[in-house]
Order: sequence, then structure tokens, then C-alpha cells
Amino acid sequence: MNSTQTYGKAFWLLCLNSFFFFLSFSLLIGELPNYLTLLGGQDYKGWIIGIFTVSALIGRLYSGRWSDKFGRKPMILIGCIAAAFSGLGYVLFVSVAGFLAVRFFHGFSTGFAPTGTTAMLSDIIPENKRGEAMGVLGFCIQIGMALGPYLGTEIALEWGMNRLFNLSTVMALISLGLIFTLPETLPAKRKFEGRDLVIYFKAIYEPQVIFPMLVMLFSVVLFGAIVTVLPDVCTEMGFKNKSSFMLSVTLASMTVRIFAGKWSDRWGRIPIVFLGLILQLIATIFLMKLSSPSEVIVASAIYGMGTGILSPVLFAWAVDLSDPQHRGRALSSLYIAMEAGIGAGAVFGAQLFENSSSNISLVFGMTSISIFLGLLTVGFAWRKK
Repeated sequence: MNSTQTYGKAFWLLCLNSFFFFLSFSLLIGELPNYLTLLGGQDYKGWIIGIFTVSALIGRLYSGRWSDKFGRKPMILIGCIAAAFSGLGYVLFVSVAGFLAVRFFHGFSTGFAPTGTTAMLSDIIPENKRGEAMGVLGFCIQIGMALGPYLGTEIALEWGMNRLFNLSTVMALISLGLIFTLPETLPAKRKFEGRDLVIYFKAIYEPQVIFPMLVMLFSVVLFGAIVTVLPDVCTEMGFKNKSSFMLSVTLASMTVRIFAGKWSDRWGRIPIVFLGLILQLIATIFLMKLSSPSEVIVASAIYGMGTGILSPVLFAWAVDLSDPQHRGRALSSLYIAMEAGIGAGAVFGAQLFENSSSNISLVFGMTSISIFLGLLTVGFAWRKK
């Protein structure tokens, strides 16, 4: 199969859709902690990520199973609609309770759209190119993730939060429009039935992907802690743009994503996952002892390289292990682990941080333990292979 056939029009439209979806989401990341403080909710900063991941987790309980039954496109559609309405919701509900309610609803966007996107990509890309394709998709997502926080801070400073929320809605609507240009890739769909609302364990957990699922869970605890804690640390250190660290993360991630997927296609998923976790462990050591802006940027870059390796390879590993008829369920299992890990990192990170940079070693000491558990999981999977 030549490159044109491998990466056809549908694939690039999927990448473009994901770029705008994640740009919509990431525009807000750097500014929400300060915005919640202005509303009087500084004690609820950990909930910004925590409550978001709870609803995203609920969405994952359905999106994987539903994408295998009703199609990939409806899942992406639900996610984009939730993102668009959330941008409007932040403008309309200007209390702490209102903010948290909208934040909860916003989580459904990532609970549905990425599951449908990843399942669709797996349908249209051959197995021997799967890691590389995950890397390309991840690269496009990371462009949106890199631009979002930095631009979001600049826009909030220049034009205010309402303009920023409105722009987030516009990006989500562009992503929504692109969905209708995509073909459905699930060959056999059926109509919705009442029993599809029932959640049962077998429908949300794919046992064949337990190893990538556990590694995902342990590795993303670090991300939850970073996005909760580092904006405040950057402000205290005098960063003009407190989201500069996210730019460092995403640029570093982008440099390795495509290569990581290709390496895993050639040398196997497990050795490359191990490499990604080692880089994340090194990043936690740097983060525990931050004392200058340059150290923040270096630590963020090392973390970015680690996550740039892990993200595409873990998803490719999960698809490799899964039954094609239950691919959506397998990917949903991975996403459920991701939401649980991010939420845990955000909530426990905020509790340990207590709005004081003197506690940063406690926060990232916790995450180093989690990364170590991920390394143990990979070692066990390597032995069983």
C-alpha cells in the first residue's frame, strides 16, 4: 500500500478535525485556575481538572461500546457539540457553582470525541502503519495543544475571558463542521435501544488491553499534577505568560511523536513505552526541585518528550491487542484509565500543593511513585510476552 492510499483524504480530515477540537479545549487550560480564583473559588482549583475528568470518564463508559454499535462519527459529533455549548456556558454562568457545572458538562466532549476519532483511524489505517499514523494524528493534536494555552493567555490578557470562551466555541464549531465531511467507517451499525444505557463491566472493560491500560493510568497522573500546579509556580517565578511551560511540553512532544510511532512499528511497542516512562521519571526529578524559569522549561520539555512517545504507542499497542469487533471498547478502556489518572493527579496534586510552591516536591514525589508503578507494569508485560 503506497503512502497516498495509507494517508488518504479521510485521514487528513480526521487530523484537521482533531486539531480544531483540541485547540478549542486547550485555549482555556492556562486561564481557568485564575478565572476560578476571580470568581472566589480558589479552593476548588483541583476540581477544574478533577470534575472534568469525572464527566469524561462517564462519557468513556458509553463511547467505546456505542462506537462499536452506532458508528464512529456520532461519538465525534457528540463531543464537538458538548465543546461548543461549554464555551457558551462559561460566559453565561459566572458563579463558582455555575462554573463547576459547565466544567462537568465540558468533560463529556473528551469523553466522546477522542474515542470515536481513534477508532475511526484504526479502521482506515493498516496494522503495519498504525503506530506511525497514531503519531501523525497526535502531531496534529499537539499543534492545537501547543497553540491553545499560549494563545489563550494572550487573548485573555488583551480582550478578556468572555472573548476567549467565545473563541473556544468557534473552534469547536469548525471541528463540528468537519465531521460531516468524514465517511463512517463502521460497516454494520444498528439503532439505539434502551438497554444501551445500561452500564455493565464487560461492556466498558477489554481485558486484552490491561497492560497498556495500567501504563496509561500510572503515566498520566503526572499530567494532572502539572496542569494543576505549574501555572501558579510559573506566576510566582515571574513568567509573563504562565502557560509557557505548556508550549515547551507540546513542542517537545511534537518532535518525537511521529518518530515514536514509527519506532514502535519497527521495534515493538513495549521497548518504546519503556523509553517514554524513563523520560517521564527524569522529568519528575527535575520538577521536584524547580528553582528557576529555565528549569521549568527544561523539565517541561523532558516531560513532553516522554508523553510524545507514550501517547501514540500506547494506543497502537491497545489496538494490536484488541479484537477488531471490540476496538472501540478497547480504546475506551484506555481512555477511562487516562481520565482516572489525570483526575487523580489533579485532585491529589492540588491537595498536596495547598497553593504554595514550597510543597512542589511533595506533588511530584507522588507522581514519581506512579511512574515507577508504570515501569513495573511494563516490565511484567515484557516478561509475559
